[in-house]
Amino acid sequence: MVTCCIYVTYHTNLCVMLLKGAIMSPKIDRRIHKTKKSIRDALITLLSKKRIQEITITELSNCANINRKTFYAHYTSVENILESYSEELTKELMHILSKHDFLKSDLDIVSIFNSLNEVIDADFEFFNSLIYSDSYYVMIQSVKNYLSDAIVESYSNAFGIPKKLFIYYTEYIASGIINMYIEWFKSDQSITLETLGQVAGQITFFGLNDIIEK
Repeated sequence: MVTCCIYVTYHTNLCVMLLKGAIMSPKIDRRIHKTKKSIRDALITLLSKKRIQEITITELSNCANINRKTFYAHYTSVENILESYSEELTKELMHILSKHDFLKSDLDIVSIFNSLNEVIDADFEFFNSLIYSDSYYVMIQSVKNYLSDAIVESYSNAFGIPKKLFIYYTEYIASGIINMYIEWFKSDQSITLETLGQVAGQITFFGLNDIIEK
């Protein structure tokens, strides 16, 4: 019960932070970004050999060529690496969405997915490796939940749909898009990310267009 309360409180506070930071994309010092990427890369290397619960901070630090003090300057635990990256990824996605007016009839939804593809391309190996670990589901679910909640808070009034109902629209679209990308990573990737983005854009557009027309 206590754990559940802590999670709900953390989840609620994070959503508020995401909404406040949605308009301006956070700029991270290059050195910090490089260190965090080294830590994530080390995590992926170790996840190919063992479960995340079995990875110690010492072996992860050694793999990333940093000391424990540097690790703790950025994260509180091994699991916190994925939690932190989920937050960063969600902020990036909200920043992308904030650039577009979803009520415009000439909304270029494909450009949204092109931006999403750029985010994936920037850390392709991380996503590609994470899909094959037993930890990807937790992170993906976390991103989906944070993103869905932030979208509901930001856009339900704009579409004139009650939040309790809009949640289901968002859940359907977010789950569908995320699963499309997961299947793409698991496939032979014979189609390009650009083509996948176009398909996802078309499916999403027809769904949003139906909402707008109503």
